[in-house]
Amino acid sequence: MKFKIIKFGTPYCGPCKLQETYLDAFEKEGFDVEIEKIDASENMDKTEEFGVSTVPTMIVLDESGTEVRRFIGLTQTKQLSDFFSLYGK
Repeated sequence: MKFKIIKFGTPYCGPCKLQETYLDAFEKEGFDVEIEKIDASENMDKTEEFGVSTVPTMIVLDESGTEVRRFIGLTQTKQLSDFFSLYGK
């Protein structure tokens, strides 16, 4: 199953910058996941569409575009890996 992570953050948010580091490490683990990064301060339409009020927030969508998980706040690489391990690589 193919997933997509939509990561909402801002350039001036410290935890958002750290989240980038965790996402980079997660990408190296080889999961079949597309990652889209959205600047919440510049893309209010998407931010409102997904009901994001806190950054960083990551929303996981399945192949049909249905939300299957929402990570609010700083999310460690292990938390992402543990979640996606349930579905295999």
